[in-house]
Amino acid sequence: QRAQIEQAVRTRIAAGEGCPEKPLDTQLLMVEDSLNHPLLSGSLGLLESQQGTITQRFAEVTRQLQQQPTQNCRPLQGDLLACVGTETRGDRQTNVMYLISTDTTIMMNSGGPLAARCVMKDQQVVGCNIVDEYASGVIFDIALAAGEYTSDGLRGARDAALSKLGEYRL
Repeated sequence: QRAQIEQAVRTRIAAGEGCPEKPLDTQLLMVEDSLNHPLLSGSLGLLESQQGTITQRFAEVTRQLQQQPTQNCRPLQGDLLACVGTETRGDRQTNVMYLISTDTTIMMNSGGPLAARCVMKDQQVVGCNIVDEYASGVIFDIALAAGEYTSDGLRGARDAALSKLGEYRL
């Protein structure tokens, strides 16, 4: 399946799509690039979204947890709060941990606090991402590399990803 998708994209690019005069029409674009930050794995996704869908809900939840942590939250070093829980989409449940900056001055474009979402399996983190709005109708999703997360580190990773996005002609 992945090979078929890659070939279809290569065919479209070879036909001139992806240039300023002929934009690549897509709902999801995954890019592997050097993102110049130790907490970034190099994987960056751009996806089309209706305003306020994914990121607005995440902003609301993380803002509420930052202001009033529940019994499922605990402070971490580096000005972070770790909150574990379960997300439900349809009939599928995912165990997650949100890493939320306790610094109320650092905000995401979505209006929520700086935060990352980690997927958990058997009490272990299997991957973390920062998801935020980039432009109207466009969301970026950056995969975080394993490491020691801090509020400053997450801010630096997000800033590095935004800087790289600024180099692309979107």
